[in-house]
Amino acid sequence: MEKFEINNIETTLIKTDKFKTITVFVVFFGEFTRANATKRSLLTRIMNNTTRKYPTKKLVANKLFDLYDAGIFVNSFPIHKANLTVFGLNIVNPKFVNDDGLLNEAFSFLKEF
Repeated sequence: MEKFEINNIETTLIKTDKFKTITVFVVFFGEFTRANATKRSLLTRIMNNTTRKYPTKKLVANKLFDLYDAGIFVNSFPIHKANLTVFGLNIVNPKFVNDDGLLNEAFSFLKEF
């Protein structure tokens, strides 16, 4: 496990060659309040389906298929006095599909959310 910072954001990297997929989580911590919980829950339901660049569910699904049937998810949930919002992406390891640009393309897609 390797810990470092990217743009003042604490990052943890766990490298392994045991799996044929790569999973990325982006987690945001915030204070839990009733108002925040409702807003975050609603936002994650909307954000999981569309983006500015991919304004329909069909376009998001097509992009995921272009990324070798990748999976993306957004979820928000409370933990004690904190609220976590999690963005996740699952993609095939590029070495198994001989696609050198796959990681960059997948990260760009994740940034859309």
